[in-house]
Amino acid sequence: MENACRHFLGMFPDPRPQCAKGRNVRKWATRCNGGSSAGIGLRLPCTKRASDAEKPLFDCPDLCRKSDEEIEKSRAKMRAQMDQMLAALPNLQAMKRKMIKNELASAVATCPFCGAKDALKVAVALGVNNHMRAQCSECQEGFIE
Repeated sequence: MENACRHFLGMFPDPRPQCAKGRNVRKWATRCNGGSSAGIGLRLPCTKRASDAEKPLFDCPDLCRKSDEEIEKSRAKMRAQMDQMLAALPNLQAMKRKMIKNELASAVATCPFCGAKDALKVAVALGVNNHMRAQCSECQEGFIE
């Protein structure tokens, strides 16, 4: 949610707080919605877009939307992360195919994210679903399939 309130932390249930200001927005919204939690995530002031027709379930005195610059910075960071992952995927898939062919459940390899030698720990669930998990001990980047 690009233009969400900067205090919004999510809709997860207790004990995690839902708002950096200490408000349990889930309970607050449910109470304002007649006790029902149906559709409340779309009607929170924290996530509500100005163009939406329905009013938020309640007004928050601490609502503080992100600036256009913050939103663009967040988008640029996400694009960079996606570009990095897309560049690494062919190498990761080649490792996986080789591990399956050689029946290796785990291996150590050069990290396709940062290039650190023997820093990527790779595991493939052979005989189950052949899904792969990889994590670099240097850059902390990883992949879970």
